Amino acid sequence: MTLKVHSGKLGLPAATAVYIPARLIHYGVEALPAYHRDPFDRMLVAQGQVERLPIVTRDPQVRKYAVETIW
Repeated sequence: MTLKVHSGKLGLPAATAVYIPARLIHYGVEALPAYHRDPFDRMLVAQGQVERLPIVTRDPQVRKYAVETIW
């Protein structure tokens, strides 16, 4: 997000250092444990948690998170 703001492709009402933590608190998002190092997989886990959706995966690292998995 910071790169997009600096390039002018994304406008936010505050600096990313202020905006992002405020949004995380607002939506009750907690930091994920570091079970998985892949940022895309971590994003899928976070989305699955927020939207209460299962994730289709065989990845044993993803299964360590508090999210339903299928496979």
